[in-house]
Amino acid sequence: MNPLTYDVSDAKPWHPLYDPNPETNNKKYPGAFKDTSVETGIQIGHVGLKAKLYADRFVDIRPEEERKINPHFESEDKKAKGVKKSVVKNDLCFDDYVESLQSRVIKKDVVQRLIRSQKHQLYSIEQKRIGLNPIDMKRWVCDDGVHTYAFGHYRIKNHAE
Repeated sequence: MNPLTYDVSDAKPWHPLYDPNPETNNKKYPGAFKDTSVETGIQIGHVGLKAKLYADRFVDIRPEEERKINPHFESEDKKAKGVKKSVVKNDLCFDDYVESLQSRVIKKDVVQRLIRSQKHQLYSIEQKRIGLNPIDMKRWVCDDGVHTYAFGHYRIKNHAE
């Protein structure tokens, strides 16, 4: 990981990416990635199925004093657009994302309960949605299942032959 491409201004002094120099820590620099692991640990895994549908896995490297003050540690950061956060937290795990990527099939249907309002009348609904869908309609996926190209890219012809 190249520290020049990350905004590490929020890193704690014990973190390996800590940089006290404001000229090189990329604070609020446009185009620099925000590393979400600088608060607690180091990112050891990432699965990106498509835009706004990804999961990260972290290992806790906080010193013992910090763990006693705040024992809460999220070892996984999962995002799924259109699915409630509570459903993502309780029903999906990092391994579900990996399995969905490797098998290339719609992996997980989730059920979420919502409260809606129509003409000032409240009602509850139960909604069934596709939780993990590895099929990206905006990108062409290579045979390895990892590399992608935008539709219309000149290399797609080479892979199709």
